[in-house]
Amino acid sequence: MKFKYTKLVSVRREIHNFLHQSYETLQNEAVEIYTGREQCSIAL
Repeated sequence: MKFKYTKLVSVRREIHNFLHQSYETLQNEAVEIYTGREQCSIAL
């Protein structure tokens, strides 16, 4: 039972880390797109 519980916790941690990384990547991409758009509008 204890083994199952620790495995579950580690899986949860992995999912959490994965989601956190994905979220940060999305944020960075959104910022890049936004700044790119601003530069385009300034150029226009």
